[in-house]
Amino acid sequence: MEEKPFVVELKDFGSYPMHAIVICIANKPRVLELIKNLKAARRLMKAGGEDPHFLMDPQMVLVGRLPKEKYLEAMKEYLHKRFTRRFLSDAFLLLKKARNEKSYQVVKRFEFKCIPISAAQGVLF
Repeated sequence: MEEKPFVVELKDFGSYPMHAIVICIANKPRVLELIKNLKAARRLMKAGGEDPHFLMDPQMVLVGRLPKEKYLEAMKEYLHKRFTRRFLSDAFLLLKKARNEKSYQVVKRFEFKCIPISAAQGVLF
């Protein structure tokens, strides 16, 4: 609830060699700041004793798990393409995936409300 909505700036294309094409995020530091703040709540996210996974190289995946031949063919085109867009991020989704499943399920949507939260210590005695 303390997070402020922010603009995400997308710029050009990138890749994970030999299998995925992504759109790069130009203002990664702001996205990484959000991830850092979320890590503070890590202990609340543990399910079944497993640590949650946080991506430290944020981008938007266009396509993944491409066969090598298709990846090489697509990258010939995307390598020289230019792309820029901006959008306001006012929420994020908590996703969950079982080990044997391929797709993620939305657990909860968290909105950025810019509401300061102060924790008061309770009385001990």
